[in-house]
Amino acid sequence: MKSKKDVYINVDDQGQLVLPPELIERYGLKPGDRVPVTEDTCSFRVRQPVNHLQKLYIEPTNACNLECTTCIRNIWDEPLGQMADATFDCIMKEIRKSPVSPVIVFGGLGEPLMHPGIVAMVSAAKNHAVRVELITNGTLLTEEMSLQLIKAGLDVLWVSIDGAKPESYADVRLGAALPEVIANVARFRDYRHLYHCKIGIVFVAMKQNIADLPEIMILGRKLGADRFLITNLLPYTEDMCAEVLYTDTVWSDSVKAPSPLAPQVQSTRIDLNEHTCSPLYRVLRGWRISNVAGEDPTTASNYCPFIESGSAALSWDGSLSPCIPLMHTHVSFLHNRRRVSRRYSIGTITDCGFEKIWKNPEYAGFRAKVQSFDFPPCTHCGGCKLSQANEEDCFGNSFPTCGGCLWAQGIIRCP
Repeated sequence: MKSKKDVYINVDDQGQLVLPPELIERYGLKPGDRVPVTEDTCSFRVRQPVNHLQKLYIEPTNACNLECTTCIRNIWDEPLGQMADATFDCIMKEIRKSPVSPVIVFGGLGEPLMHPGIVAMVSAAKNHAVRVELITNGTLLTEEMSLQLIKAGLDVLWVSIDGAKPESYADVRLGAALPEVIANVARFRDYRHLYHCKIGIVFVAMKQNIADLPEIMILGRKLGADRFLITNLLPYTEDMCAEVLYTDTVWSDSVKAPSPLAPQVQSTRIDLNEHTCSPLYRVLRGWRISNVAGEDPTTASNYCPFIESGSAALSWDGSLSPCIPLMHTHVSFLHNRRRVSRRYSIGTITDCGFEKIWKNPEYAGFRAKVQSFDFPPCTHCGGCKLSQANEEDCFGNSFPTCGGCLWAQGIIRCP
């Protein structure tokens, strides 16, 4: 992956900062936009306005062919379904109206390759998106599927691999075989060079598999991966609380990577303890470590990666949510306490159209609130009854509240 080049902001005769035209066009900036600026000790960062769509997650289906121990389906009580052709066509029609071509990521809470029309979806999205990505467990990545996805114009294939050994992989991803997944990705690697498709590896870190991390990185490089995402486990069941690795989230400067030529690794905040020290130090030396914002992982607090990147998420039924965590009602555990997160849908794209939903005053106000992140520190305090749901909080905010969101604290990430 190429390192980012510096761009320069000019100061005009009136002392006003002038952004380069290419940045103005890329981020769809218009006269009158309010652009937030975050000041640091010796610098400031120009952030993206919350009123522009830059990235759209599309959930082709919420069904999956596996029964992983870490999966939300262990506690889920929602109907399964797949996106109708009419719904997807409506999405593409709305995207064509957008002044900025977004990045489109096929993912959500299901296995995208289970949708019979996924190749056609990727092909159609490629005509309207700046980049098209897809995340998969790799079990359905047949030779035919690989060729079709590559020819359809897929830019990045993300593969979830949570173990470097068949036994450790099977402990997490029940119903799948690691050698089969490796063979599938290796075949994709051999085909994708003709079309310059990238490969990424997603690793969900927990106590039972963290020792495999160094081997995962080596395996990923052999499979042609040039990007890695190390994220944490979100415990959906009480049993999985014992597997988390983010009680203290203390990092050392020695895990930062010095080389701009090394593959990029996005990592969330993970404790340094008897479970993690050895594999983390072995892996992170010599790699370019960042969080989704491109910063050191310790700076990720109170930062919504979805709102800040101009993202939204569409579930299989066409409902638009601000982020993946709010796409479906679910139960998880925060500080070993049961927490209910209720789904937040602003509207259905087939009924309202994207522009009307996006400009809805309620939704625009929510995005602005999340960007300023005036929510209580539920993830750091001992926890009260209000933290056991996203209905209200001790700051007086009403549904949906984000104080207990692990994504906003740099603990969990999505590609």
